Amino acid sequence: IYALAGWLCETVIYSIKHRKLVNRGLLTGPIMVLYGLIPVIGIFFLEPYKNDFMFTAFSMCIVSGVTETILCLASDKILHAKLWDYSKNKLNILGYTCLSSMVIKGLISAVVIKWIHPHTARAINAIPFYIRITVLIILLLLFVCDFLFTVIGVHGIIRENKQMRSMSKHIAKFYNRGKTKRSVKRLKKH
Repeated sequence: IYALAGWLCETVIYSIKHRKLVNRGLLTGPIMVLYGLIPVIGIFFLEPYKNDFMFTAFSMCIVSGVTETILCLASDKILHAKLWDYSKNKLNILGYTCLSSMVIKGLISAVVIKWIHPHTARAINAIPFYIRITVLIILLLLFVCDFLFTVIGVHGIIRENKQMRSMSKHIAKFYNRGKTKRSVKRLKKH
């Protein structure tokens, strides 16, 4: 739910900013894993402290920074792609996150934990258990398929890019060899 809400918010903001539809998610489906993962971690560990808003917000800033950094490092290793780059922002951590991002995501997550999630949980709990489980399994399968197809697609693009670079090097060598031979012939003439 929160991954969908995060995707929706970012897509709307960036679509308005760029005056065209911009899918801000990495996956094909309408979710942003980061925006689902951060509040879920917070709900799991910090819900007992939700009435201490300052503690929850501060903790969620740290959770946000650590989660964002781990996800970006994983995308570097798995997809060979940096999904976002905060290196131009002040107080960044390896370009994977920065203080302003941590504060915004931390505050939003604290608001979710304290005021939004109790209503969300109540609404979800009103749905019969077998329906919740069925929907969860279907959504989980869709997510796994989407993730796998994305990884396979990205690796295919990387492989094609490597092949193109290799071909480009061979063409450059062939072209330069020909130039060198012509240059040597010209020098011999003079």
